[in-house]
Amino acid sequence: MFAKLTQSLAGSVCGAALALAAVGCETNSPETRIESDPATYSTLEPREKQQVTHGEVEIGFSQPAVRIALGEPDRVSEIKTDAGVTRVVWVYRGSFVRESPSEPREMLGYPQPTGAPPTYVRERYDRIRVVFDGDGRVVAIERNDPR
Repeated sequence: MFAKLTQSLAGSVCGAALALAAVGCETNSPETRIESDPATYSTLEPREKQQVTHGEVEIGFSQPAVRIALGEPDRVSEIKTDAGVTRVVWVYRGSFVRESPSEPREMLGYPQPTGAPPTYVRERYDRIRVVFDGDGRVVAIERNDPR
């Protein structure tokens, strides 16, 4: 009886976790951002509308178009060009998991003990950097995938 209850409870917990994960993914899509701000979407140029619905941005896009396509940036900063012009940079972060040495001895070149489980580390990186000019238009897009 206890085994069946445990399996049933585990199945319910896993099902709920999957449902929450699916909802979490949907709440940060271009579609949901368009639905939550149709007024801004209606002001976009036709080519911007076409691209942002697919989560894509191009040179010349406005800040509102980028926000709908990619969401809120993880970090906003300013840079100065060699000509002294200030640019606004939106950074979107990403992450991946990689296997890592599990003990300091392995980092020193000694073998990992037989049967020891691997250790994994989540690495964060700047996935996309979008650079805007003074008029709020995209002048550069830098994509990075370190894997």
